[in-house]
Amino acid sequence: MTVRTFCTKWGAVVSDECLELCSIADAYMRRSKDPLHMLEHTHSLLTNLDWLYTRRPELRERVNHTVLLLAISWHDVWRSTKKFGSLIDIIVAFVWDGRGSSRLFQRYARQYQLDEEVLAQVSYAIGKHDSFHLRGRKTLESRILKDIDEMEVFDVRRFVALKQHVMPESLGFGVHAGMRFFLRMKLRRSKNSAYFAETREYIVAEQTRFLEYLSQTAVS
Repeated sequence: MTVRTFCTKWGAVVSDECLELCSIADAYMRRSKDPLHMLEHTHSLLTNLDWLYTRRPELRERVNHTVLLLAISWHDVWRSTKKFGSLIDIIVAFVWDGRGSSRLFQRYARQYQLDEEVLAQVSYAIGKHDSFHLRGRKTLESRILKDIDEMEVFDVRRFVALKQHVMPESLGFGVHAGMRFFLRMKLRRSKNSAYFAETREYIVAEQTRFLEYLSQTAVS
């Protein structure tokens, strides 16, 4: 699902500037160097948002769609510009993910003279979408972004891409050990950190399928 098709389906009204900024983010994601964070990932999050709205239609009346759609489009743009080939690269990516994308977004948003309050809210949602935050997320848009992004973590198809492109055997034990640690951490935290009951149930079901897959591979 694209930003435009989502807006058409749900009657979300956003400015031409918002759509242009989303298109710029799409261009970055289309030529992504990271196989886990390509344009398909952005489209998957929009599909997840559509799924959530179908189950929680009242959310659409409370959400600032300019903020949410920009945050979805830009949340992984920084990662799309990087190629991760070592354990250190992967650690940096997880720590700097939200901050890097937020800074890139701000650079373009100011060229379009985006309202400063909207800019701040989008930057907050992007900055808060990664895993390394001790404090919770205060805004509805940041919570939705976190949940619909978390729905993708245990997708077996994405993990296969990770193994093929980010975890080749030549990288050695360190990368594999690091990724095993990350996966176990996410398995413990994801179902408890989801903000909506519907996404929490979805994540638990995905975890079950994911664990079945891991039990058949050497990465379990």
